[in-house]
Amino acid sequence: MAGTDRHRNLIRRRRIGVAAGLLALLWSLTFWSWVVSPSAADPEGYVEASDAVVLFVGGRGERLETALALIDDELASALVIPNGLTPEWPAANEVCRAADPGVEVFCPTPDPDDTRGEARAIAALAEAEGWDFVTYVTSDYHVARAGQRLDACFDGRIQAVSADSDLGAVTWWRRALREWVGNAVVRTVDRGC
Repeated sequence: MAGTDRHRNLIRRRRIGVAAGLLALLWSLTFWSWVVSPSAADPEGYVEASDAVVLFVGGRGERLETALALIDDELASALVIPNGLTPEWPAANEVCRAADPGVEVFCPTPDPDDTRGEARAIAALAEAEGWDFVTYVTSDYHVARAGQRLDACFDGRIQAVSADSDLGAVTWWRRALREWVGNAVVRTVDRGC
């Protein structure tokens, strides 16, 4: 009887170990593809011209700089900066208020003020302007989730350009883990626009 209990416990521990190993492998693979190395164009490499450059504004500095570089390279004639008129963001305020004859600048206020709200605002603007193809710019760790949200809201083609986030290790890990959870949510229980 004692031998049978030990055998059952050994089998149970092996099953738990295998399940934990499979979960760790699944987490590692999804973490790598969603956060560390998502599919995105290098802003220094080839980026296809599109109707508009749109950005997700969480990491304001590097994202705005990357979007402006794409506009300077004449890859689109429209630029979308959600919350670009927020007083706390003077660099975007300047772009939103500047009169550039070659570029239309749109600075909508998303509702809600998060990735989903930005995707909705971008999609509504794209529909109103007749855009079929947009290039979205976001921080490297945010590419996959922003793309999922935008793809759920926008019927046209999208292309991602990642802006290098210059974060310390602790901050990067904190954001990366948050992004992994966010990706898991938008890919399973909260897939809609």
